[in-house]
Amino acid sequence: MMADVTTHHVQALINALRAEGKKSATIHLERSELRRLFKHASAVWKWRRLGGNPAGAELDMPAVEAGRDRVVTNEEWQKVSVHLAAYPNPYAAPLACLMLETAMRSCEPLVHLRWGDIDWRQRVLTLQDAKAGGRKVPLGPGALHVLSQLKKYAPTPPLPDDKVFPTTYEAVKKAWAVSCRKAGLTDVGLHDLRHTSATRFALEFEGNLPVLMVITGHKTAQMAMRYVNIQATQVATMMHKEPLPVAHTAAGYEMGVTAAMDAALEARAHASLETPKGTRGLEPEAPVGAEGLGGARVAEITSAPRPAAGARSGTIIPVDFRRRAA
Repeated sequence: MMADVTTHHVQALINALRAEGKKSATIHLERSELRRLFKHASAVWKWRRLGGNPAGAELDMPAVEAGRDRVVTNEEWQKVSVHLAAYPNPYAAPLACLMLETAMRSCEPLVHLRWGDIDWRQRVLTLQDAKAGGRKVPLGPGALHVLSQLKKYAPTPPLPDDKVFPTTYEAVKKAWAVSCRKAGLTDVGLHDLRHTSATRFALEFEGNLPVLMVITGHKTAQMAMRYVNIQATQVATMMHKEPLPVAHTAAGYEMGVTAAMDAALEARAHASLETPKGTRGLEPEAPVGAEGLGGARVAEITSAPRPAAGARSGTIIPVDFRRRAA
């Protein structure tokens, strides 16, 4: 029973997670959820107990591990963007470009963004729902260019409720991993683009924290600063009033990021001129799992009759394992 839970019980859970080899961040998240539960019980249910929140500050917690500090440089971006733009998924390169231009999480444009959320006149987009709730994202020239190009090459004029990126996280994650491998980049994930963008804007706006928090959508300065990864050598360069080496600075700093994307979109548009009517432009990709199987196999999969949900067809039960968010 909740009323019987004490700090001793929560500490036993923390110790068990440690023994299982769970990472520090995982253990802290587990504790945070329990703390929220008991706080909710007190604030909403008006449940009172002696000793306060059993998942509170009295616990012996592991030290918080240092956060990620991987930043993609302009030089690295020039290499990987070429492979990303050439990847069969036509939304992979525009998504990466938009992340660099806005510091959004990958799930925000992938899951939540609709064409009706973009205010072209005010140059902001509204995320109706995100990790920390709804928020407005300012759109710089680069971000507006990415969105306008996507709209320009869309197969049909998009409706307000249409998704800007009709693809999945797993598909884009695969495109990023393959492109990085071909470009020779190591130890860099899709989420590192958010670190890269935050670092770039921190340099461009000279550490203006309120501006940076609006861009990243963080509610606390501490969380926003975790995404700013400026190196000591860069600070030393600035101390000596010398310009930062652009090639080795965060991607987007004093350089555009959309060149490869623009070339790929234009090439696809020209190539589609000879395709049947209705198939031009940026078409949604084949279902996840069909990549590399060949056109005939993809057609067979997509056109085959599907049984009703939960119904058996011989010995096959269709299950959708696609991940919905990042």
